[in-house]
Amino acid sequence: MAIERAAQEILLNRLAPSPRGLATKEVLAQTIAVSNPRARICTSRFRNLNPAKLFGRFFWEVAGREDLESISYYDSSAVRFAKGDRIPTAYGKRLLSYGKSDLDQVGRGIETLKADPASRRATGLILTPIDNPSTTREYPCVVGYQTLVREDYLHMIVFVRSSSVWAVFPIDFFLFSMLQEIIAAELGIEVGTISFMIGSMHFYKQDLESINLVMNHGMMAPTYEMGPLFTEHSPKLEDMIDAEQKIRKHRAGFNFDPKLMLRYKDEEWAQMLHALIVYRNILDKEDVGRLPSYLALNPTYKMMITRHIPKKKEAKKGVTTTTSKPIRREPKGADNKKSKLEKQSTKRAKKKATRVPSKPTSGQGEGQEVENTSGPSGWVS
Repeated sequence: MAIERAAQEILLNRLAPSPRGLATKEVLAQTIAVSNPRARICTSRFRNLNPAKLFGRFFWEVAGREDLESISYYDSSAVRFAKGDRIPTAYGKRLLSYGKSDLDQVGRGIETLKADPASRRATGLILTPIDNPSTTREYPCVVGYQTLVREDYLHMIVFVRSSSVWAVFPIDFFLFSMLQEIIAAELGIEVGTISFMIGSMHFYKQDLESINLVMNHGMMAPTYEMGPLFTEHSPKLEDMIDAEQKIRKHRAGFNFDPKLMLRYKDEEWAQMLHALIVYRNILDKEDVGRLPSYLALNPTYKMMITRHIPKKKEAKKGVTTTTSKPIRREPKGADNKKSKLEKQSTKRAKKKATRVPSKPTSGQGEGQEVENTSGPSGWVS
C-alpha cells in the first residue's frame, strides 16, 4: 500500500527536523494515491481509532460547524486549536460557508462540473492568506482539494502542506474520501481515485514504537471498506446531521426507537448512528453489552468500539462485593451490641476449638477430628 511505503521511507530517511521543538522524522513531496476510496477506515489495534469519533467529526464538518462544544464531545484535544469558543480553521466551515458571504465552495464546484464535466476549476480552498501571519496551532494542514471528472469517474486530489502519518492522515483520508463520495453522488457518477500530495509527511519521535509495531503487522493502510453511501434507501444528509445532534445531546441510556431506525434503511448510515449511540452510552458510563445498537454493529465496528469500553474493576482476591443490593442501615447503638455478641461468640469458638480431646469412650472412634472454626458465622476470612 502507498501509505505503508511512505511510512517506510520516513523510517529510512535521514531528515529529522524539530519544528516548534518537537522531534520528527520526515520525507518531502510525497504522493499517496488510493484507487478504492471506500477502503477508508484504518482498523489497526495499534492506531486504535474509534469509528464513532470519525463519524462524529464527519457530521460536524459537513454541517459547516466551527463550535468548540460540539467537536469537544468527540475530541477533547480540540481546545488546543480553539480561539474562544470556536475553531476558526474548521475545514467544513471554510468549504461550505466561507466568509461573510457564506460562500459554498463545494456546491460551486459541483455546479462547475455539471456545466462542464471536463473542467479543471472545481476546487475548494481551506488555507487562505489570512492564515499566514498566525503563529498559533490553528493553522490548516490541508491547503485545499481539486475534483476532476474523467471517464465518468470523480477523482479527487487533496493538497496538504503537512501531515502526520500516524496521528492525522488516517482521519484526513476518511474525511476527504467521504466528501469525494458526496460530490460524486451529486453528479450521479462513481468515485475514482483519491490522491494526497503532501509537502511534509512525518511522524513524531514519541510515535516511533507504535509505527514500528504497525509496520511489522502491515496494518498502516485503511483496511475496512464501507459500502456505497448513496443508494435508493439512503436518508438525506440533513436528516443524518439532525440525528447526530439528537444523539449527542440526549439523556443517558439513549437508544433510537426501532421504528425510528427504519427511516435509516441504508446499512452504512444506520451503522454510523448505532456507533454514535454506543459512544453516547459509553460516555454516560452505561452498560452497553446488551444495548440494541451495540448488538446491531457490524463485526468491524464492534471490534473497534469494544476497545474503547472501560473495563470494570475486578474485586480483590478473597473479597466478595455485592453492589446490586442496597446497604442496610443498622439502628443506632446496634453496632456496640453486635460487636459484644461477636466477641463472646469468638471466645466460645476458640475455647471449643482448642479443647484437648479425651481418650475414646464407648460410642467414639479413635482419631475423631477436633472441630475447627475460622471465625463467626457469615464472615469471610
